[in-house]
Parts: sequence; C-alpha cells; structure tokens
Amino acid sequence: MTGEWLQVSLSVPPVSREAASYILFDLGAGAVWEDNPDSAGNLVLKASFAREEAMRLMTTLPPALTRAAKSFDLPVKSFNLSMELLPLEDYAELWKAEQRPVMVSGRLILSPTFWEGDLREYFGLPEGSLPPVLKIDPGAAFGSGRHPTTFLSLKILSELAESGLTPERILDLGAGSGILALAAAVLFPGAVVEGVDTDPETVPVALANRDLNLLTGSISFSGEPLNSLKPGFSIILANLSLNPLLKLAPDIKAAAAPGSHLILSGIIAEQADELAEAFLKDGWSWLRHLGQAEWSALSFKLPDVPSGSPPSPPPARVVAPEPSLETRPEK
Repeated sequence: MTGEWLQVSLSVPPVSREAASYILFDLGAGAVWEDNPDSAGNLVLKASFAREEAMRLMTTLPPALTRAAKSFDLPVKSFNLSMELLPLEDYAELWKAEQRPVMVSGRLILSPTFWEGDLREYFGLPEGSLPPVLKIDPGAAFGSGRHPTTFLSLKILSELAESGLTPERILDLGAGSGILALAAAVLFPGAVVEGVDTDPETVPVALANRDLNLLTGSISFSGEPLNSLKPGFSIILANLSLNPLLKLAPDIKAAAAPGSHLILSGIIAEQADELAEAFLKDGWSWLRHLGQAEWSALSFKLPDVPSGSPPSPPPARVVAPEPSLETRPEK
C-alpha cells in the first residue's frame, strides 16, 4: 500500500469529547480515535482524511470548533488543531489499535474481526460465562459499537431481549455497518431482521458482516426506501439524526405493527423533547430515555390496539456508563 493520508489532531477539553468527535465525523473523517492526553490534561482526538481534504478542512473545521467552544462556554483557544500527512501504512495500524471489544450486556459482546485477545480475560469473566460474540468489521461504514449513539441503542435492545419479548420482524433503519441489525439477530434468534440504508457503500459492508457471523438465514440488507417495505415490524431501530428522524416519523409509524417497540438514537439530549413530541403525536408512548455524555437514545411503544388515552409523562433521563468503564473491570 502506497500513498499518504491526512491526520488531523485536535486537543480539546474532556467535556467536549463527543461534540468534537461528531464534528470530525460530520466533516467526513474515515475514523476518529483518542490519543494520550496532552501536557495540560486535555483530550487529544485524531482523525483520518484523504490528503486532498486539507484545504477544505482549513476553512470548515475552525468555524465548527468555534461554535462548539461557545456551546460549552469555553474559550476558543482551548481547542488546538494541527494537521500532517502520514504514510498509509501508519493509518492502518493506528486505526486497528483503537478498535476494541465492547460488552453490551450479559447477552452480547462486540469484537473487531482483527482483535486477537482473550475476550473472557479482557472482560474479567469467570470460566464458561462468555456471552455470544458478534464480530464486526466497520469498513467504510459507521458503527463499531463504541460510539454512544450505537451503544445506547444496543443497551435498550438488550433490555428488550431480557424482558422476554419475542418479536417476529425487526427493522434497522439506516443500517450502516449492520451492527444493530446483527445484534438484533443474535438477541432475538427467532426473528426475521431487515436492514436498510440508502448509502450504497454501506450495504456491502453490512452483508459482509452478516456472512462473517453466519447469520445469512435470518437477516437481509438492502438499499430499499422505508416506504417500500412491507409493514408489520415488531421492533424498529433508527440511529440517524434529528431532522431525518422527524421527516421519517410518518413512514416509521406506517411500518410498525400494533404493540411495536421503537428505538431512536443519533440525537443530543437537548433534542429529545422535540423528537419525542413528534412521535407522541403519532400515538407512541415514551418508555425510556437513556443518555451518555450529551447523546441520548429514546424508546417508544405503540399500543396493542388504538387508544384515545392521553400520552404518559416523559421518563427521566438515565445516564449509562461509558463502555470502557462499564465493561472492562479494573485488574
């Protein structure tokens, strides 16, 4: 492999970690990872871009960071930015080093395909207690399980499995790497799972992850639009962002079966009430509000039969521990 890639290094106060990560991904980063803190104790994020992106980033990244600093009431100079070109071989090794296993619950572990450690030892589990392991290669698609929007969705999905729910059909809307759909197939082995994504680059990645985990009989991926799918889904997952979720709300309701469960993520906490209001108007009941840093995931349920009852009060926001703190005990 020859050529160069652009590494963006960003030193930020720890409180702004997720916002800064989101900015980098939103600007087209292929990967974002944490390096060692700088001498002032600030978090250091690094991101990969094509080398041709340097000029564009010099004009788009500083204004985005200025807005982020103001939103956290921080001085703009607390965000330090640098860029450098590195050989492609270095990128591959750096990216792999930051991809680590995640234990979602006692029912599911996510692990990169290239991770070679002992999972039982890594998570400090007793002999014979290793949960099912889902192998994931993020490839060109977003979704390794560590980002809060994905992790929170998986936590709520695991809670539904632990409750004894037996869904017939599950939909992952905006499937990306397929991680939510694949997890659903593992947690609900009797269900038929469909993943859809309008980004043509993601479908081959999701199909490869499906085949890798030998789940070909229970799960499919396609680029079909939501309104073309056969309705009647028992669980619908959508890890998108606020505007797409609001726009898709009527089609999501039309795709759901009576009594269906809905898990929405990809939003920050301040957007939760606006998102919930739109879905409450469509007859959903708001069951769960799970948060991590500034990110939130919401879960809803349709009544088994149409009801004229007023909506239930919103649930309290519960903060979930971060994967690295919750899933790997201190030695």
